[in-house]
Order: sequence, then C-alpha cells, then structure tokens
Amino acid sequence: MLSIEILKRASIFKELDEGVLEKIAKISRDEIYNSNETIFAEGDKAANIYVVIKGRVDIQMGVDTKLGSVIVDTVKEGEAFGWSALASENSFTASAKAADKTWLIIIRGEDLSKLCEENEHVGFVVMKGILSVVTSRFLQMRRKFKELIYSRRRTLGE
Repeated sequence: MLSIEILKRASIFKELDEGVLEKIAKISRDEIYNSNETIFAEGDKAANIYVVIKGRVDIQMGVDTKLGSVIVDTVKEGEAFGWSALASENSFTASAKAADKTWLIIIRGEDLSKLCEENEHVGFVVMKGILSVVTSRFLQMRRKFKELIYSRRRTLGE
C-alpha cells in the first residue's frame, strides 16, 4: 500500500485528513516511467488519474498531420493529470509522456469517484483540485493555440 506521506504531496489531496488519505492509499499504486515513455494516448479509455511524485510529464495533443502533436502543458511534482477518469466521458483528451524518469501515483478513477460520492467533503476537495487542473490546462492550451496561429501566420507571410 502507498504511504499517506506520499499522497500528501499531491495538491488535489492537501486538504484531506489522514483517514481519507489512507482510503485513497488503498486504491492507489505507484509506477516508474522512463523518459519519453507513453503513459496513455489521446483517445484511450480513461481508467486512472495520476499524480507526479518525482519527475515531469508532458501533456500532448494532436494538432494536424503536418505539426503532429504539441506539448500543451508539463505536469510537475505534486500535480495531477488524467482527470478524464473522473469525468463521464472517460476517454483521454490528450496524451501523456514522461518528460524524464518519472515516479507516479496511479489511482483507479472508478474507486476515487465512489469515494467522492460517499463523502461530500472528499468529493468537494478532490473536484476543486481537479477544476484547478482543468483551468490551468485550458489556459496553457489557449496560449499554445495563440502561438501556433502566430507562427503559422509568420510562416505564410501574413
């Protein structure tokens, strides 16, 4: 079982008490990914939510056939990604690759959702943390989108 001390490093769990963290630890595991190793691909079934313990993860989205994929965000230590596992859609909207050797907490989305439903406070805290992740990711994607448009206009001489 994962240590609650490790779970305390996750920004989405900072407001939770040790009893709740113990429950989350029981539905969690940890894994290490090597640099450039794919954690999940855009469109994959979203079964897990992830937290970076050590290392970094690049979140990438496919843009078009010429550009391939673009890194829209880099997830750092203590930050979560894979929030689609808690959404009703349950497929990933982007890909995730380890930017360097990375140690992750992996939590089954279905089990975390159940825990959130059973305890409104836990649900509120976790969803507030997830909303922060989604907002940050949206702002990063917006910035990248503007950069791509500017770059394409420069290339086309507009």
